Amino acid sequence: MNSVLNRLSAAGLNQNEARVYLAVLQAGECSIGEVQRVTGLHRQLIYNAAETLAQKALLNSVREGGPRRFRASDPGCFVERAEAQVRQARNLSKELEQLRHTSGFTGEARIYTGATEIQRYYLEAIARQPLRSRVDILGVDSGRYFEIFPIESSAFRNFELRRLERKVKWRLLLSGNVAEELALNQTRPLLECRLLTQKVAAPIDIMAWSDHVGLLIYGAAPCVLDIPGSAAARGFKKYLSILWNQGETVI
Repeated sequence: MNSVLNRLSAAGLNQNEARVYLAVLQAGECSIGEVQRVTGLHRQLIYNAAETLAQKALLNSVREGGPRRFRASDPGCFVERAEAQVRQARNLSKELEQLRHTSGFTGEARIYTGATEIQRYYLEAIARQPLRSRVDILGVDSGRYFEIFPIESSAFRNFELRRLERKVKWRLLLSGNVAEELALNQTRPLLECRLLTQKVAAPIDIMAWSDHVGLLIYGAAPCVLDIPGSAAARGFKKYLSILWNQGETVI
């Protein structure tokens, strides 16, 4: 019983509300006197709890030619309330994201070192990326990326799942080999790839997200330097768009 009461409290009911709701639920329908005998609560506390439960659509108070009686709502209402709260949280999150994306510089630059930290960076970045947006990437070849994100790894699968859930397009501008890029990327949805005719061998990728820019530096200890700010992101996207128009389409 205490376990159920604790879970009702976790669902948003105070102790009196939880005890009254559970007593009425078990009885099916009962009077205030019956609730008092089960809970031991003062009548006024029961009335107060019943009123707030009614406001939460968890309890009904009926009077049919006699003393007031109480009926509990179907327990499925807790699922409906939780789902409504999730919808509200998602809507709030979207509004806050819009506010964040209209701001300028958003904090200090950060460095993520090592494959595990870089994977975490990508997962955090894709979670903040707006729905149906695009990430512009300038790099050398996809092979280096897949050394950090092996295709068969859970990290890569999780990242692709989140990217596709948010419908984020991946736009790659590379200097690699056509056959290798097709083999690595042609089955990935929401992805475009072009190759530069003038090859570059710099050990760095540039990722222009919606409101920050990441510089992925390869080597024995790879790292990402993340530069926050929508102004920086817009500037890099303009430069990358110029280069994109000079590339040859692969995917």
